[in-house]
Amino acid sequence: MKQLLLLLIGVAAQTCQLARSQVMTGVKYDNGYTIIYESRSTGAGRTISYYGLKEEKTGNIILPVSYLAITYSGQDKLFVTENSVNRMSLYNAATRQPVTEPDYKSISFFSEGLAVVSKDSSYTVKLYGAINASGKLVIPVEYRSLGQCGEGLMAFSKGGNVGFINTKNEVVIPPTYQYAGVFSNGLAFVKLSTDTLYGYINKKNEWAIKPAFQQAQKFTKGYATVTQKNGLYNRNMYGVVNTKGVMVVPARYDYITTRNAGGTFVYTKNSKYGIVDSTGKEFTSFLATHYPTYTKDNIIFSNDTASGVLTLKGQWLIKPEKQFINASRDGFFHVKKGVNNTIINPKGQVIFPSFLANKVIMGKKRVILVHANEVEVFDYNKKLLQTIAQPNIQDAYTTLHLAEDSIKISYNKSIALYNLVNDKTIPLDLDEMYNFTDDGTFIGKKNGYYDYYDYTGKRLSSKNYYTLSQFSAGLAIVQASMYDTEASLVDKQFNVIKKSASFKNLKGLYSEGLARVQVAGTANLAFINKKGIEVFQVPAADAGDCTEGIIWIKNNAGRYMFIDTGGKAINQQYYEEARNFSDGLGCVKTGGKWGVINKSGEMIIPAQYTNISSFSQGICMVANGNDFYLINKKGERVDNNTYTEAGAPQNGYAQVKKGDKMGIIDYSGKVIIPLEYTYTYLPSEGLSWVEKEKKIGAVDLQNKTVIAFRYDNVQPFKDGYAHVASDKKWGVVNKAGKLLLPFEFESLSNVYKNMMLGVKAAGSRVYALK
Repeated sequence: MKQLLLLLIGVAAQTCQLARSQVMTGVKYDNGYTIIYESRSTGAGRTISYYGLKEEKTGNIILPVSYLAITYSGQDKLFVTENSVNRMSLYNAATRQPVTEPDYKSISFFSEGLAVVSKDSSYTVKLYGAINASGKLVIPVEYRSLGQCGEGLMAFSKGGNVGFINTKNEVVIPPTYQYAGVFSNGLAFVKLSTDTLYGYINKKNEWAIKPAFQQAQKFTKGYATVTQKNGLYNRNMYGVVNTKGVMVVPARYDYITTRNAGGTFVYTKNSKYGIVDSTGKEFTSFLATHYPTYTKDNIIFSNDTASGVLTLKGQWLIKPEKQFINASRDGFFHVKKGVNNTIINPKGQVIFPSFLANKVIMGKKRVILVHANEVEVFDYNKKLLQTIAQPNIQDAYTTLHLAEDSIKISYNKSIALYNLVNDKTIPLDLDEMYNFTDDGTFIGKKNGYYDYYDYTGKRLSSKNYYTLSQFSAGLAIVQASMYDTEASLVDKQFNVIKKSASFKNLKGLYSEGLARVQVAGTANLAFINKKGIEVFQVPAADAGDCTEGIIWIKNNAGRYMFIDTGGKAINQQYYEEARNFSDGLGCVKTGGKWGVINKSGEMIIPAQYTNISSFSQGICMVANGNDFYLINKKGERVDNNTYTEAGAPQNGYAQVKKGDKMGIIDYSGKVIIPLEYTYTYLPSEGLSWVEKEKKIGAVDLQNKTVIAFRYDNVQPFKDGYAHVASDKKWGVVNKAGKLLLPFEFESLSNVYKNMMLGVKAAGSRVYALK
């Protein structure tokens, strides 16, 4: 619970260190859903990962991070989930409903509308069946093995040989084979026994290609990859057979892919890649050392020194050079040579001439250029659609959503200036930043050194400093190096006014023309004027600001006294504690009780209170045991109201509490905000933040709700803006409750001329695309 502070000696920085979520993004699918996961400790140094499912469009987690596994089923928006007892079920992400009960030991990828499922029938035996997309069991769980559906047939076994059934569970080909594959192009590879070779049968169970192969794969577009013993190499080598059984590419390669749309195959031989056509002719003398990347019409070939693009017919679209080449799903190419980038269409035409970018993302409709501090979104006609400002972008983890309706921008820790009026961002190359001072300057730190900046982000000095102070009264103390024996008092143009070893130990900024420093080599404090000249020196361990011409001093024995601007004591009394003068009065503690003195040092209100605030506009809050109430300068009660807790009066108002409810009163004791909230903040600019049911909203001085109760933490309004926090992140709202800066910040500064400093921890944000 927040505390009521009767005494504000300093102003706390408006920052909040925030814990970061451990939930990570996993596989993102075209259907608009993403697997997420979290690693959790199980003790003894071991961890286990749990998985959930997120809908990208809304950002909602539709399956909690509590599953041992979640995988895409290959069918519409169906996912396979595995629970904590290793049982699987089918889940429909669109309806957000389970399709099956968690009855299965396994659920395979869907093929032709069916997925193979399994159940344990005994400790050692697993039986298989098949379900459709509605979860209906269309093939009973009675088979020892069941293959994927291909052209309406599925390979099956009940414990012996393998045959084929149709989707009605009718035997079409009797179980006479030891091994069988999937039907494709009207053929399936089969093997009669361990000692025989593979061949291909048709759906009539006739040999279409007689057994001749050590290994076989299913047909794709009329061709299949097979292996045969090569006498020259005396080992299995890969080649290609067509549906007529003709070896169109002899078995002479370490591996070979299935035929692509251009009629060629990519082969591997001696750890290098090349192209061969369906007549066995090898096309290119350029051999790749990296695995080729296929696009719709072309193939990217690369080795350690060059990259190029071949058409599927073996012609160079982009000749090999020292360059990096990346392809989009639709076959556009991003070519990077040094720092220069170009984009080339599938016909080899340059559509984006030379440009600079840290990363290029090519979608179907958009080209995304990722820079250090912003992302640009173009169409393929090079029309700029959108610019997204984000400091310190981590380009490797910035991704375009597959639906191309949003982009996730990842970023490292960043510091920037934010204009709250025009939404402009000014990135700052800093490791740390500090609040604005009243003149609009702030201190930034980089690589262990400090410097001054103005509210536009302009660096004010040509030097950086080992240590420095904020400006006050137009003056600051700076030290260029840790080895300097003196520090300098400088003005805003960084002209040196005076140097002194004592300036290295600044104890307080200027207040009413005086600053205080520790005198080098002594236990004394010296008070200096704006010329850096010592006005007086006193033996003291600490001292307060000069307020109303009076300064409290704490001596080396821990006792307090008051002096004037000439260093002369206002009386001969020492106190247990003391506070700054305000309203011509000072609060002191003596004999364990608090009282009030005037500037002559006379006790005008006896020391009789257990606590007391400083005076503000003629009144203060006192505590008498457990009773809190207002008094005036004569020590008279302002009204008869007594509270169980209360805060220091400020700017015409005070926080008060009775029991577990809080409200606000004015200096006459009148209740302004009723005592009906779990916490109330002092009014600022006509609004008061109040808390109920663990959420914070804002009310006006008539207790009318102006900003809904939705925040976890807040700061008072200043210059029309307030910091607000939700889910452990800070943002900024105006007095109408409009969110001007999103909940992305770990800390925010105060405001100066509509400018605010913000620190973002490393993270990511999803932006909608126009």
